[in-house]
Amino acid sequence: MAHRSPPPGRVGALLRDAWVVARQMLTVSALLTVGWYAIVAAGGPEQPLLPQLLAWSLATSMSARPVVALLNRGSTAGRPVLRLVLVGVLSAAGVASSALPSLYPVIIAGTSLITLPRSPGRRTEAAAAVVMVGGSVALLAGVQAGVVPTALPVGAGTTVGGALVIAGLVFLRYAGALSTELAASRTALAAEQHLRVEQLHEASTHDPLTGLLNRAGLEEVVPDALAEGAPGHGTALLYLDLDAFKPVNDTHGHPVGDALLVGVAQRLRTVVRPGDHVARVGGDEFVLLLRAVADEADVAAVAWRARQVVGEPVAVGEVRVVVGVSAGWAVSHDASTAWESLVVRADQAMYDAKRARAAAPPSAAGAVQDVGAEPLGGGQQPALR
Repeated sequence: MAHRSPPPGRVGALLRDAWVVARQMLTVSALLTVGWYAIVAAGGPEQPLLPQLLAWSLATSMSARPVVALLNRGSTAGRPVLRLVLVGVLSAAGVASSALPSLYPVIIAGTSLITLPRSPGRRTEAAAAVVMVGGSVALLAGVQAGVVPTALPVGAGTTVGGALVIAGLVFLRYAGALSTELAASRTALAAEQHLRVEQLHEASTHDPLTGLLNRAGLEEVVPDALAEGAPGHGTALLYLDLDAFKPVNDTHGHPVGDALLVGVAQRLRTVVRPGDHVARVGGDEFVLLLRAVADEADVAAVAWRARQVVGEPVAVGEVRVVVGVSAGWAVSHDASTAWESLVVRADQAMYDAKRARAAAPPSAAGAVQDVGAEPLGGGQQPALR
């Protein structure tokens, strides 16, 4: 079987990751070498340098970004435990080669200070405690057996190591509680930020008076409706403009006009299907976005229903107001249609219907049909498809 070379980009990423790990290991090795020579020059114990360099450089490499990313693969529950075990083994080798086994609990406590905030919880805390106690007992057994060197007398080293284990366990308990509290705070903050983003989006895409979509909200949903069109069906934009709305505001005031708009919005919601949308795009202008319409007769049916429900009297306190509505629409069967084009066509059709109704004699104004609709025939409701 032919050997498959990794892609050039993958090779570059692997080389960069290897350099990051190697740089961290070299830095630690350089610091250890300087410290070792300083201790020897001061007359301290001369422990073998190479095992110390190997153990400590590998232990500190566990915190390098590429190594952390590698250990994060696989089971989520096992990641912090695996990392703690690896650091525990390498740290045990480090303190043993440095003749400082009593300091092992301090190393594990410091590692936990990094691991617990990333993976808070009792599982990680318990794993750190097991690694700390187990490693300390193993090192003490090695000291007692003469296998692990120690710079302190055996009795003093045992006392210091035991005290540090107890202090380390207390530290883990408080660090674990603090990490859990911080994780809960981060989760709550993230939820609050997410809610705030949703509220801002809601405010930017919805009309504050009626709760309907505004023009920006309509702009978001029209492309999706066009792209999701069913085969053989189209997407329609039905533009509605209230007739005689301005006299209502002028005669009864804006509170009555606002109440009328809210009532109209509620009624328009009743004439559309689930999945369709209702938007308020101007002072007295509304848009119905209709998905999966077979032909213009479907749109004509919705326009007829809209005129019927909007034309019913609206009671605002002791005031009863009545308005009409002019409608025009545009239908597209092409997913690539620009939504602006659909809006312009529907808007123009609506104004053509409004002008036709205004130009008709009073006795014939009610018979003028909405532009784009098929003849409704004697005022009867078109069949819904």
